[in-house]
Amino acid sequence: MEFEVFGIHAGLDVRTKVPWSETELMDLYEKIGQPCVILTTCHRFEIYSEIPVETAPILKRYEKEPIEIYTKSGKEAILHLLEVVNGLHSQIFGEDEILRQVKQAYEFSVHVHRCSSALHFIFQQAIKCGKEARTKYRMSQHPLSLAYIAVRSMGDVSGKKILLTGNGEIAARILNYLKDKPCEIMITARNKEHAASMLETVRHAVFVPFRQRYEAASQCDILCSATSAPHYVYRYFPCSKPLQLYDFASPRDIDPAFEHDPDASVYTLDTLAAIAKENENIRHQELGHVRKLIDQYAETIRACKQDAARNHTLLSLQQAVELVSRETYEYLEHKLDLNEREKSILKKSLNASMFRLMRTPIQEISRHYDQLEPETLNRLFRQP
Repeated sequence: MEFEVFGIHAGLDVRTKVPWSETELMDLYEKIGQPCVILTTCHRFEIYSEIPVETAPILKRYEKEPIEIYTKSGKEAILHLLEVVNGLHSQIFGEDEILRQVKQAYEFSVHVHRCSSALHFIFQQAIKCGKEARTKYRMSQHPLSLAYIAVRSMGDVSGKKILLTGNGEIAARILNYLKDKPCEIMITARNKEHAASMLETVRHAVFVPFRQRYEAASQCDILCSATSAPHYVYRYFPCSKPLQLYDFASPRDIDPAFEHDPDASVYTLDTLAAIAKENENIRHQELGHVRKLIDQYAETIRACKQDAARNHTLLSLQQAVELVSRETYEYLEHKLDLNEREKSILKKSLNASMFRLMRTPIQEISRHYDQLEPETLNRLFRQP
């Protein structure tokens, strides 16, 4: 089966140094010069094609950077795409965003006229599989990431004020999930330099000096704290309105006294971890169903591609038989003095004889195509 995946694993620093803009992707499509679909996300770079692509223009951009290259082909490549679409390779297991990103990559390939009919079929099936899995099994509604669980539990954040405290990995992840939502984001840290990368990620975010954190906290609707401080970063203060508090620290950043305030909803590492554990059990049950669905779609793609290859081979053989029969007839027609009736008989006899000769091979190829090597067929029945 002709289907290939070329991919690059790279750390966050490398991915930051080597971004792929839309213009750069268009240039890359031109350099590759063959049908393919290029998938780029904040976590992956992959090229899907029918035959291996020339990777030199790609690797040149990553020159001297620490990367890991991987390739897959045939059924393994198709399974990989179906797993990617279903979020099985995502940092947030089973997340929805990757389905949209794959769809966008496919549509961009169509837009720049680099999507063959075979790639059309494969990606349409893959996207269909992703949609069906999410409709039937809804894995993404049971997230495992603590940061993602927290953001999901916030509900509709439209118009809300959110204060993030800290500049570590959890705070960065929460910010990444919130950056495109219609909310007001404030960031506080010990000094502005520590929060520089987060402020760069979300330019509309506002920095709050650490000494003013209580004033900001009293005004916000959602407070998230994830620091390594050995003491409470937020001691209790009476809530003047409903306040959601998320404490990602150990030892805790937020005073447990908030738990007794009727206007406060407190989420700790323990409560979030309990949700994650429950979700993991649910996902474990659903994963088996998703993998069965993936196998079904992989078989559908494989069978259709095999049917297309079989039909192409049989059509090529028939065309080759017709060509030999026609050339033989034209040769004899010039050598013999035949009337119209004799010419008609000669033409029909040649066609019948050639197809009778090839009938058994054609039937056997049709019945046992999946057991035959394409290269063997090419050698035995090479077209003139």
